[in-house]
Amino acid sequence: MKKKSTPVHPNIPSAIWTVPHGNGNPVSEPPDNSVMYPDNNDSVSSNSEVQQPSASRDADYLPSTDSSNHKITEGELNDLIWDLKLPKNKAELLASMLKQWNLLHHSVKVTTFHTRNQEFEQFFKTVGCFTYCKDTDGLMEVMHMRPSPEQWRLFINASKTSPKAVLLHNGNKLPSIPVANAPSTKETYTTMNNILVEVDYKKYQWEVCGDFNVIAILLGLQAGYTKYSCFLCEWDSRARGTHYSRKHWPHKQSLTSGMKNVIHKPLIKPSKVLPPPLHIK
Repeated sequence: MKKKSTPVHPNIPSAIWTVPHGNGNPVSEPPDNSVMYPDNNDSVSSNSEVQQPSASRDADYLPSTDSSNHKITEGELNDLIWDLKLPKNKAELLASMLKQWNLLHHSVKVTTFHTRNQEFEQFFKTVGCFTYCKDTDGLMEVMHMRPSPEQWRLFINASKTSPKAVLLHNGNKLPSIPVANAPSTKETYTTMNNILVEVDYKKYQWEVCGDFNVIAILLGLQAGYTKYSCFLCEWDSRARGTHYSRKHWPHKQSLTSGMKNVIHKPLIKPSKVLPPPLHIK
């Protein structure tokens, strides 16, 4: 930058300036065997020929000569339905069309998973978005189980939008039995009351288990931060000075609406409640 001078460009054949044509430098002409195209792109000379790729250079462009079709197996069909995220009715329609086009393997069964619940549909009833078991004794007899209330407990679990009720065997030697489901329904006192009424809880009087929120709703306790939140005793949650010094609190004798944070009539007896663990999955 300090020593400014006129730049000198190299004179090489690949970087020389254009030279005007003249007698000593005539204009070059194309060879006679070249393919000439007119300026108009809409028409092409009839003498021109389009060169096709040969099979030796690119075999991927050639169609397959194998006439045998691949038969879709049951595992491949399940993977296809899973990848497409098809519901049960759409998956059945897809399998039916593939079977009509003779694309399924002869061992594929389409309706086995769709008809296995028909034996138990007569014991259930759907009202709106609420599905419940209307005949628990008949359902247990079909499943070869004894409908003895003392051998079963009613487990009620409710997320924010899907309460459900299931009968669990005491000892976990028998499979669980779903008896109620209410999707798209909030966890409220009315929902719990409907579940107990539809499954005929007064007839069976099962022991009930669930998380602390469900137990509080079933016993009519106020939700949220309350002063008397325990259903077994009159523990005062706001008496912070005695939380670490007092070990014994008086037992709760009754659940009366309007007293001790009880806002509703209890749906079950406190003696029928199984104290839940800290977390239920």
